[in-house]
Amino acid sequence: MSSANVADESTGRRVSELAARLPDLRGRLKSGVALADLTWFRVGGPAQVLYTPADEADLAYFLARMPAEIPITVIGLGSNLLVRDGGIEGVVIRLGRGFGEITIEEGYRLRAGAAVPDVKVARAAADAGIAGLSFYRGIPGSVGGALRMNGGAHGRGTRRRSPGPHPCAAGAGAGLCLPPLRRLG
Repeated sequence: MSSANVADESTGRRVSELAARLPDLRGRLKSGVALADLTWFRVGGPAQVLYTPADEADLAYFLARMPAEIPITVIGLGSNLLVRDGGIEGVVIRLGRGFGEITIEEGYRLRAGAAVPDVKVARAAADAGIAGLSFYRGIPGSVGGALRMNGGAHGRGTRRRSPGPHPCAAGAGAGLCLPPLRRLG
């Protein structure tokens, strides 16, 4: 885009074009959303289009039908993000409630969606008596960011954990699945 700011008259047109291309989309498409409101430093320009998928199936539908020429940027909680004043061209994807569940499973397993804040993972694990995840308390951001950037603190990292977290299998929910861990105490 040649303009210094992505929020111009083409922004609303892009949302209309995407909505027409994606008639079964259940998530939200918004134009010109101020990304400063979504970052911890409260700086940055608008997203040309902000898409918040309803769930994993909605996100898959969206991505499968996106024209290759439209840039896509995925953001998390905005704790490690600086956005230029001119904003971000194309579509910015921010995961919402459909990716925000934590479940404790049999055998001291924890499953967390990609949008779950890391501190909530640490708290849920502690409440369930699951050891080895307290380091997430010191990591700002979400599970998706911790997976993508190998988030860690206090000498422990997401990828270095043994036996190790891994992205959930397709259909199991986007996020983090941890193999059986030991019980606290």
